[in-house]
Amino acid sequence: MQHSHAVAELAGDGTVLRTSPAYRALLGCDSADVHGRKRCEVLASHGFQQPDGDPCDALACAGTASGQAYRAAIDGRELWLESTFIALPADAGGSPRVIELVRDITAGRSRELDLAAQYQALDRSMAVIEFALDGTILRANANFLATMGYAAEEVVGRHHAIFVDRQHAAGTEYRAFWEALNAGKFRSGLFRRRARNGRDVWIEASYNPILDSAGRPRKVVKFATDVTAQRNRTADHEGQITALHKVQAVIEFELDGTICAANANFLRAAGYDGAEIVGRHHSMFVDPAERASEAYRSFWSKLATGEADTGRYRRIRRDGTDLWLQASYNPILDAAGRPYRVVKYCTDITAEVEQAAALEALLARVHGFSESLREGALAIATGSGDLSHRTAQQQTVLERTAADMHALAGAITQTAGHADEASRLAGSATQAAQGGAQAVERVVAAMDDIAAGSRRVAGLAGVIDSIAFQTSILALNAAVEAARAGEAGRGFAVVAGEVRALAQRCSSSARDIRRSLQTADEAVATGSERAMEAGQAVRELARMIELTSGMMADITAATREQTQRVDQVNRALAGMEDGTRRNAALVEHLAGTSQQFDGVSSGLHMAVSSFAAKDVATTA
Repeated sequence: MQHSHAVAELAGDGTVLRTSPAYRALLGCDSADVHGRKRCEVLASHGFQQPDGDPCDALACAGTASGQAYRAAIDGRELWLESTFIALPADAGGSPRVIELVRDITAGRSRELDLAAQYQALDRSMAVIEFALDGTILRANANFLATMGYAAEEVVGRHHAIFVDRQHAAGTEYRAFWEALNAGKFRSGLFRRRARNGRDVWIEASYNPILDSAGRPRKVVKFATDVTAQRNRTADHEGQITALHKVQAVIEFELDGTICAANANFLRAAGYDGAEIVGRHHSMFVDPAERASEAYRSFWSKLATGEADTGRYRRIRRDGTDLWLQASYNPILDAAGRPYRVVKYCTDITAEVEQAAALEALLARVHGFSESLREGALAIATGSGDLSHRTAQQQTVLERTAADMHALAGAITQTAGHADEASRLAGSATQAAQGGAQAVERVVAAMDDIAAGSRRVAGLAGVIDSIAFQTSILALNAAVEAARAGEAGRGFAVVAGEVRALAQRCSSSARDIRRSLQTADEAVATGSERAMEAGQAVRELARMIELTSGMMADITAATREQTQRVDQVNRALAGMEDGTRRNAALVEHLAGTSQQFDGVSSGLHMAVSSFAAKDVATTA
């Protein structure tokens, strides 16, 4: 034993009596350096330290003792020795003896220290908590306590269930979890736990059963990392992506354009099932001409380099119809910043594009209507000018007729004042009566001209009313087309409404003119009747003068009657003149209205032209 084991025989006071070669080799000394010296001195002289003191001191109260000693070797390697001391009975001289058995435990101690260092490193960097097999908390480090918001005295001795909600703690899943740990089964994953203030804490953790020398679990150590912020960010990203999938069409591609997946919105818009497109190329959605183009190849080359593409795209549905998409092609990068996939987010805008095309067609039609309105406005303006000219002529005729009637009134008055003289001058009176008859005939002719002019003006007013009615119909049609166009035609509907209102005002003005002319015609007719009566009276006067001068009294009475009738004619002419002035004012108003109408129609034409010039269906 002395040859194969490191053994030393010591006196009761620790003096080395004998040593085995293995003992001396282990300490790195020879017998001369060891024998006769105190063991503690020998160890100290060779650089050994005993952290817990000399174990020989404990032999007084126990038959055996053990201890450890270590030193730093020359090459820097630590050497650990473990000694076991056995007290022997006293010899014949009465001196006690001690046997020391020494073994090298450097390898085991290094492993122990390495494990301890690793554990300390984990303890510094991670949240660590230890449990008994029943879940009772034995210890929790500062990281764990800070994560959960507890102090050590608040958790030690309590059950792990304080970190989970009551419903989960009472469930079979939680009970099975601890049963598995008690069976020595390792558990790891993402766990939701509850902090002291009730907030949710997400931890990435492992529950590690610790085994004894017999391989039986004796406790559980949990190493955890707080990933709440990361989990919340992930949940936020997932929520955003989920929201996008609800409202947008989404399809994913490999960098070469091979389809990986597509959501329900995209499949519904394109008219496909998922199995019909996954594994096929994006080119199935484009027409053959675009598929073979250099631009299409450049499109995918650009995406493969990580450059996004956004715009309006024309695609083909399963049934061959056009599918217009407002989309963005987004390269997805890996951890190294390299593109590895393309995700397309898009919205079906086919209806909007079709509406834009319909609006463009509508604008073309409205453009034609605006041309017709301009022509109508020009016709109204021309008619207004002609009517104004004729009204001026009518006023001139009336003024001339009034002057003639004043002259007639003067002649008749002179005839009444000189009735006696007229008796003597019957022949002259006859001539004067014949002249009066001719003047009355001229009055009748002038009245006929006035009536004809009024009828022509009334005809023009009818033309204006007809144009205004046609304009109102065009404006109504334009309003209907604008309503069909929806929001895009709202501005044009306002313009169409203004045009229709203007046409209605023109129609109303034309009707007012016609009513005024009707009144003037009635006055002219009355004047013509009175003038004809006056002519008949003058002719009767001439006849009576020729018959007898004795009937001068009757002539005088007739002359007075004629004076009254002339006054009536003068008043009628004054009324006709006033009506003519009103007609002239109406004509001027109509002319202004026609100019305004022409301005509105020109504005409508310009507005329609500007709409038609826009690109309402841009493609990309």
